[in-house]
Amino acid sequence: MLFRRRRDPLRWCPACRSRFACPVDWAEHDTTHWHIELRCGECGNRWDALADDERAKRYDLELNADVTAIARALARLDLERMAVDAETFAAALAHDLIDPADFATSRG
Repeated sequence: MLFRRRRDPLRWCPACRSRFACPVDWAEHDTTHWHIELRCGECGNRWDALADDERAKRYDLELNADVTAIARALARLDLERMAVDAETFAAALAHDLIDPADFATSRG
């Protein structure tokens, strides 16, 4: 199955073989197929693919899983960043590097 996916024009760029293929647009081609326009996020190559209804349905599920993975990674990175910010703020407070005046709004 992994070998098949490497050759899958919906998942792999035919130009650079990157897995950063992203759908740009898709529309029904006929009653059983979808026309999908894709772009490689790595090299910028654009290409068209035709997928039957079953493959298009699986592709939609794969994209949803990709979005979920990206959202989880973003949430984890955001929590890590906030932890660093909190530690930096706490260290600045402990060393008297900031005071209430640093948070005053200027009135002009």
